[in-house]
Amino acid sequence: MNNTAIFTISSNNFYPFGKTLLQSVREFHKDVDLFYLLADEAADDKILNDNYLFRVCLVKDIGIQDYKKMAFAYDIIEFNTAVKPFFINYLFNQGYKKVIYIDPDILVCNRLDTTLDALNDHSIVVTPHQLAPVKNVDSFIPYLQWEQSALSTGIFNLGFIGVANTEEGRHFIDWWSNRCNFICYVDNETGLFVDQKWINLALCFFPSTYILRHKGYNMAVWNLHDRVLINNRVNGVDPLVFYHFSSIDMTDSEIISKHDKTLKLKDRSDLIDLFHSYREKVNNNGYNYFHKLPYSFDYFDDGHKINLLDRRLYAAVANNYSNPFNTPSHSFYTVLKMKMQSNKKVNNIRNYSLINRILMLCLKTIFKLLGARRYTNLVSSSKYLDRLRLHTFLIE
Repeated sequence: MNNTAIFTISSNNFYPFGKTLLQSVREFHKDVDLFYLLADEAADDKILNDNYLFRVCLVKDIGIQDYKKMAFAYDIIEFNTAVKPFFINYLFNQGYKKVIYIDPDILVCNRLDTTLDALNDHSIVVTPHQLAPVKNVDSFIPYLQWEQSALSTGIFNLGFIGVANTEEGRHFIDWWSNRCNFICYVDNETGLFVDQKWINLALCFFPSTYILRHKGYNMAVWNLHDRVLINNRVNGVDPLVFYHFSSIDMTDSEIISKHDKTLKLKDRSDLIDLFHSYREKVNNNGYNYFHKLPYSFDYFDDGHKINLLDRRLYAAVANNYSNPFNTPSHSFYTVLKMKMQSNKKVNNIRNYSLINRILMLCLKTIFKLLGARRYTNLVSSSKYLDRLRLHTFLIE
């Protein structure tokens, strides 16, 4: 057993990415133990036969109390991020002194010594989305969106974080786990973006937090305005430690990220070889097979698909149903069936332009009834309508 553990998380369908990541870590680090946490009920057989490089763990086996409540309340992205601090705690309990999490869509290209050294003196190591502002802004330009994005999704990218097994590190994990257990939603209107926004507060709550200002870490679409690869060095200076292929489109080799389809790979010749090599690695690790696999927590026990409204409403009544996936009588499923008929395809209105015209007509009528001031107040307060967790009247 080594002193350091490095891990990633995904569901079965994203396995080729996570395997590619851990292969790249092992290329540079023989001195760490590698783990793969699967956010699914069970591992696909091909994964069980392919764990020579790392240890595969399932969320049901790492000590999360009522993990099925979390798996139901959150969608696949939310759940994959929510379990992150719980697994760090699991690895602490195994005796590891340093734990590093890395997103599965990352390729490590050099040793992580800067982080490992920082964890000798600090409890938490994080990397910002940007280390330099967009320059000469006199209008809205594509790169500027990433500064704005950092204001809503978080200053730090939680595709990478290191935590030391210290007293402060354990306090941090306890705090973060609690927030991720109950409030790990993509809900920008209330200042939430899965596990990430909470780390904005880490600098205030945990003074041993270290901001890693190394441009070779977390090179990605959100900081390309400031970083270019020259002979495998960022801006010809810092060695590229890892590139984050966030929202890479495996079916479209022309774009850099689905986050910004206007940014073409042909416009960044420095990235072409890196992207080509990465796609090849992911494909060789079984992308065509794995990306079609279903997510086990997307279905009730009887096979009916769980929709987002089902998940959001469950949050309000979670204490009443320890296993919301169950479908017998007196279950959460039964409540949904009785109150909403959510298990039937009853949506017969598919002309969304018609729906939009009806909505606009309703709003115009409301404006005439209320007047400008009251209408403005109504529209301002209605931004909370997309918080489906508040729509509990649907199941009352």
